[in-house]
Amino acid sequence: MHRKAHDQNPRGQIHVIWLGDFNSHHPMWDENRNTHLFTRSNLDKAQTIIDMMARYNLQMILPKNILTLCTMVSRNYTQPDNVLASSSLHKHILECKTTLEEWPTKIDHIPIIMTLNMSPGRQEETPRPNFKAADWPKF
Repeated sequence: MHRKAHDQNPRGQIHVIWLGDFNSHHPMWDENRNTHLFTRSNLDKAQTIIDMMARYNLQMILPKNILTLCTMVSRNYTQPDNVLASSSLHKHILECKTTLEEWPTKIDHIPIIMTLNMSPGRQEETPRPNFKAADWPKF
């Protein structure tokens, strides 16, 4: 699939955004006060994400310490949700943040808002002969 996307894009730029509940904790994105969550199991799961970031040249767009989940029982805030994007998109991202104003009641995940500055590129069409308009008998 990666090769197919590359073949269809003549400039070779592939834009990727991965976002959602990765359900993992790591000091790279979670608050330092949540060290109790940095268990070997959680760090191993997070390492898979970090390896994929390196493999596909993805950057963490949602900054560290942006809380995305409040557990219903303990009311502890963590960041298991994340937004990762290819480095080719990094310059187009105006903001990536959570929005408490849009947070529905009785939902533990806080909505994430990302704003991109993207304008479609222009593709110049190469002129080609219009064979339908030719005067074939004269030709």
